[in-house]
Amino acid sequence: MPVFTLRITLRGISNPTVSRTIQVPGAITFLKLHRLIQLAFGWQECHLHEFQIPGQDDFVITAAANMEEDERSAEDETTEKVGAYLSEPGDALLYVYDFGDYWEHEITVLAVHKSAGGNKADWLLAAEGACPPEDCGGVHGYALLKEAMANPKHPEYKSYREWLNLGANDPFNPWNAALSDKLNGASARM
Repeated sequence: MPVFTLRITLRGISNPTVSRTIQVPGAITFLKLHRLIQLAFGWQECHLHEFQIPGQDDFVITAAANMEEDERSAEDETTEKVGAYLSEPGDALLYVYDFGDYWEHEITVLAVHKSAGGNKADWLLAAEGACPPEDCGGVHGYALLKEAMANPKHPEYKSYREWLNLGANDPFNPWNAALSDKLNGASARM
């Protein structure tokens, strides 16, 4: 089974762009890919999610519990393998997290390799931009949050700092991906 280098970009977010580049084997299940995305972006895995195939609006890959509620055709993320849906550079998927805020992550194949090579623990290759905080209101809410946090005189500045649990000297920096060393090696727990 091939190994894929994937670029995952959070749609609708700019200045800065929020993306991660990861490397995964084609034999990985969509459930494991979901968990890696959660780790790489810093999401807290407290909302529903699904994978969508571009051009197939009536089909999703999701948790078995979600399949019963969905009118679309669905496959179980615990058994479906990523390599069955991706094969070459340019192939794409969509990962949606939190159906309220509706964070869309565009997953694009950058490269296909015969084997992982190197250290299997090094699955996270690159990161750009900080992930938005959970429950901030989606793309629009995050834009408002960034606007308020960039101006200490903004009427919402103080309340956002409190909501984000930032101390007096703690910066808010949407440019810093702030990925800790604990992320590398996390695939061993998958």
